[in-house]
Amino acid sequence: MFLIGFGFSEVLILLNDITTLQIENANQHSILLNEARI
Repeated sequence: MFLIGFGFSEVLILLNDITTLQIENANQHSILLNEARI
């Protein structure tokens, strides 16, 4: 039971990291687009 709970929290942390990375990449991309427009 403990192992299942630990594995689940690990997956949640991993998903959170991936989502954060995607948001940061999207922000960088929009910044690049804005600079290109100027």
